[in-house]
Amino acid sequence: MLLTIPRRRRILPFIGGIVFLYVIIALGPPVFTPKSKATASKWAQSLNNDLTSMYHSSQGALHGNSYREQNPRIRQATMLFEGNEDNLRMMYERSVETHVKHGERWGVPTHILKQSLVGEGSYFNKPAYLLSLIMVELAKPKRQRAEWIVWFDGDSIIMNPSIPWDVFLPPVDFNDKHILATQDNNGLNAGMLILRVHEWTVNTLSEILAVRSLRSDVPLPFFDQSAMAWICGRPGYQEHFLYQPREWWNRYHHDPNGEEVGNMLIHFAGVSTVMKGSTTKIEYMTKFLEKVEKTPQDWSKDIAATTYQKEIDDYWNLLRRSRRLLENAKKWSEESGNQVKKVGEVRDAEKALIETVLKHTDKIDKIQQANARLEATLLT
Repeated sequence: MLLTIPRRRRILPFIGGIVFLYVIIALGPPVFTPKSKATASKWAQSLNNDLTSMYHSSQGALHGNSYREQNPRIRQATMLFEGNEDNLRMMYERSVETHVKHGERWGVPTHILKQSLVGEGSYFNKPAYLLSLIMVELAKPKRQRAEWIVWFDGDSIIMNPSIPWDVFLPPVDFNDKHILATQDNNGLNAGMLILRVHEWTVNTLSEILAVRSLRSDVPLPFFDQSAMAWICGRPGYQEHFLYQPREWWNRYHHDPNGEEVGNMLIHFAGVSTVMKGSTTKIEYMTKFLEKVEKTPQDWSKDIAATTYQKEIDDYWNLLRRSRRLLENAKKWSEESGNQVKKVGEVRDAEKALIETVLKHTDKIDKIQQANARLEATLLT
């Protein structure tokens, strides 16, 4: 009989502890040698600080004295290997550098995993590393924690560093959304993610890591990506998972207008390292890296000169309208239960909108159509 995932009290603390132990073993504890009472006191303080920041960072120390610079709202992370394709490492170092510079500009530290945590070459190193980073943040006093972790795959390149990550974060009235993601024709693409530092995220990442061992019946054609799609597509999880338009922060190089000036980044997802008779990932990435390395000014465009902010504001307002319509539909159903035919029409339109806001919030036209359908049904 297969074990089921939801028995969190027994499974999740164990998995989380094991992953955190992996990080400590892999990175090694801080070493101090106190020689006096004074140095011992400093050692104790340093140890206390280091135990909450025991991972690689591109910015050993943040510059400046402001509270937010010392305690950034956002951190970003990646790893310098992709499955068993370590031959891309040198190329990824160049692309990761574009993210590091972008992070330095906006006060976002970059954390880089350079060795395997949960199996050599395993794609599940991604959720394991993210889990360790979020657990470290949660171990800090609340005012010192980062609020979000951005994950970027090494085959993505920042093209326009003038777009900060925080413009995509949910406003306060959407504080129940804990993972922001994008999807393509294959469904969820986990190459770019934005995760809230929250207990819910710890539980979810723990369950993603557990799928391989506890649910062997779940197909995982895309490894950790498939595990995340399965976990976050279930009731109780999908309500806290939100898709955003992929062209905002996970645009592919072959997308329409993929090379348009002002786009935040380009992601080379799905491009093979070896494509007989075609361009390889290394060739594609070299082309774009040379552009941003040699003429960065040609690709940078202030956010005020782009459509980003308007699109983002319109997006949240559209989802607010969806919420209001669903609230109105619920109220209407409670007050008009005797109109059998109309009740059925309202429920169908309501169900369609719920389905849309759970699975298709990256498709603006679908949200608009579902909103319009429910609104028209309620008014007729």
